[in-house]
Amino acid sequence: MREDMREDGRPAPWRGQVVTVPGGERVYARSPDELPVLLAHEISRAGIRLGWTWRLRLALHHWRRAFRRRG
Repeated sequence: MREDMREDGRPAPWRGQVVTVPGGERVYARSPDELPVLLAHEISRAGIRLGWTWRLRLALHHWRRAFRRRG
């Protein structure tokens, strides 16, 4: 783990990434809260059926992102 600093000495905003094993795709996160949703999305893309609570979380996450973009 590496902590980046801005030029003025303040910590830079948190960023993270998930790299998929089969394809090597990089998926980026702006908050640690996004990591479980990103992982669930990748698991779903791999053809593994998620439980209803995870499907609901994914739907809410996509809805919130779409709402923010329109904002």
